[in-house]
Amino acid sequence: MIATHPIGRNRWMSILAVPCLLLFLTACQSGALSEKNEGAEPFNAYALGPLATYQDQVTVLLMGKAGCPGTEKGTEVLTGYNRSKPDGVSIVRLEVPPPGKKLGKPEGWNAGFPCEVDVDRKVAEQFDFFYYPTLFIIDRGGHVRYRGGCEGEEIMAIVQEILVEEPGDPKKIFTAPKPAVGQPAAAFSGTTIDGAKASFSDLRGDAATLVVFSSLTCPFSRKAVECLPGIRSSFASKGASVIVVNEGGTLESIRPFYTSKVPGVPVIVDSEREIGVDMYGVQTVPFFYVMDDEGRIALMGPFTETAARGSLNNVLGISKEPVRIEKSGAG
Repeated sequence: MIATHPIGRNRWMSILAVPCLLLFLTACQSGALSEKNEGAEPFNAYALGPLATYQDQVTVLLMGKAGCPGTEKGTEVLTGYNRSKPDGVSIVRLEVPPPGKKLGKPEGWNAGFPCEVDVDRKVAEQFDFFYYPTLFIIDRGGHVRYRGGCEGEEIMAIVQEILVEEPGDPKKIFTAPKPAVGQPAAAFSGTTIDGAKASFSDLRGDAATLVVFSSLTCPFSRKAVECLPGIRSSFASKGASVIVVNEGGTLESIRPFYTSKVPGVPVIVDSEREIGVDMYGVQTVPFFYVMDDEGRIALMGPFTETAARGSLNNVLGISKEPVRIEKSGAG
């Protein structure tokens, strides 16, 4: 959440401590590898097939799939909220199959709220769905007002604010915005796993900088960051540097993993997610930014080695081909 919001910072990691793997990703365009649907949407979400029956409601939508621990935990949170939700609010779980796969409703569904199936993935594609699970809150007009994790108290507070809005009121967006391409990168600083103080200006490269947001509570992050020493080695002679910002955890708890698996790459400890969430609007990890030689944001997107290498090549002028995320895993 935006730090100044009374609900407080988005603590999505408490629910998505064991995210599932999404086996296929859609291609992203060059420029910002960003989400189409941050902010008040130009489209009406209720025009999409599985959501049509929830028109004129405030809809709390959990997109996931059976067998995903994060989806099941989110379902438990929403089951509790369903018992006391206000009038005018719908809760829906949407089963999203990976591309080319088929999913039905979970057997023995009895959560007390509907479960729909995104058979042709039209909802997932329109929402740029990437991570199992992701929670969306949609207002009566079909605008997405929040996307991120499934934290019960935050859901209740956001929904209540939307319910009391009057016609013509500004549509408040409850997801922390990501900085735009071309903006100067936020000047963050913190403690590294070596116990030293360091800042972005200390660690940035002369020609480009790759900043990867990770968390050791995310299995895919743990696997994904192992490629970073190789990326660092490939691009160091070209004036590029690599930085990891670890969300959550303490210096002592994360040091052994990063020392062993990501040697030589500076790791900043972001225990309270003040850098990731508050400064960079990172709602799900692993996520990356690439900054240019002047420290401006050039590219961003869900992290894969292919996307990161392609982005660095693009910013360094080695290649001007559109950066795409290949079909592979995501957290």
